[in-house]
Amino acid sequence: MSLAPGTRIGAYEIQSPLGSGGMGEVYRARDTKLGRQIAVKILPDDFLKDPARVARFQREAQALAALNHPHIAQIYGFDDTGDIHALVMELIEGPTLADRIARLLRRCLEKERKRRLPDIGVARLEIDDAIAAPAFAAANAEMSGQRRGQRAAWIAAVIAGLTAATIGALHVTERPPQPPSPIRFHVVPPADASFPSGDEPGRPQAISPDGRHIVFQVLPAGGGRAVLAIRSFDVDQSRQLPGTEDASFLFWSPDSRFIGFFADGALNHLVIDDR
Repeated sequence: MSLAPGTRIGAYEIQSPLGSGGMGEVYRARDTKLGRQIAVKILPDDFLKDPARVARFQREAQALAALNHPHIAQIYGFDDTGDIHALVMELIEGPTLADRIARLLRRCLEKERKRRLPDIGVARLEIDDAIAAPAFAAANAEMSGQRRGQRAAWIAAVIAGLTAATIGALHVTERPPQPPSPIRFHVVPPADASFPSGDEPGRPQAISPDGRHIVFQVLPAGGGRAVLAIRSFDVDQSRQLPGTEDASFLFWSPDSRFIGFFADGALNHLVIDDR
């Protein structure tokens, strides 16, 4: 659902789009009663037809409203006027985490040695600054304080790994490049499940950091809620993961032993250790 500038949602007047994704569209807006700038998240049209997703959107609003932290965007309200379901929250100005990472990678790839980041220690300081920024904390406001910190640490480790690989590549450019070894395989659902139909954006899937596993979403053969399944690259079959109904926003621990995900408005984790 695209909203034109000037569209009114209750007391909120849409001004311009800020971003969009599989879980909604976010707009800059003005609170006409209090005269302040705000951010409004709109539930996509396709999700409005699914009562379960609407209920999940409302639970998200309730969970965010319960949080109170200087580095987490405040929730001002929830509006379900007509066919529009909107989450109204604090507008935080500044660059996004993606902007900061892009800048960091550009520094890693600088041709001039004086402008290039010298080592991973300097890159890690840049990452810590990005993680501490309010804009990043607002994007992770769905987590509780302790678990949000764990998630931020995992993201920092992944970014640090990518940065270290980039810096390391710059220091060995004199060596002849080695051709990569391709890995080809087929990912099929377990015998007692099938892939969801359609092409829903943001469908959960994630490859482990060690490259040995892929986790993806399937529908059980007997019906019911979607669950996660895992395929290890050294075996021929995949299997369902119990306790992962309606999981979303998947991420792996750096050691590839745990998979984290959101379900029913809470952060969960599952041990994936077949070694």
